[in-house]
Amino acid sequence: MPQRYELDEPKAAVEFGDVWTRGEMLRFGDLEGAEYFAFIASKMVSVSLPLGDGETLTDPAQFIARLDDIDARAFYWIMTLPAL
Repeated sequence: MPQRYELDEPKAAVEFGDVWTRGEMLRFGDLEGAEYFAFIASKMVSVSLPLGDGETLTDPAQFIARLDDIDARAFYWIMTLPAL
């Protein structure tokens, strides 16, 4: 079952798919930088993330391309989700 997480302020949501291999679980803790974000993006099935320009990112395929445009409050919240 996919895991959906929501943030009240700023209004944001991320949903991760439920398919993780054993190998991914073992390597996940070692990922850093671009590899980490690419992996997180590969597991996203839906997003609703506020951007600094007032728009909302709704396409998970654009997560990496718009990474530096995400509202910092939502960005740091996203960083806590995989630990859940």
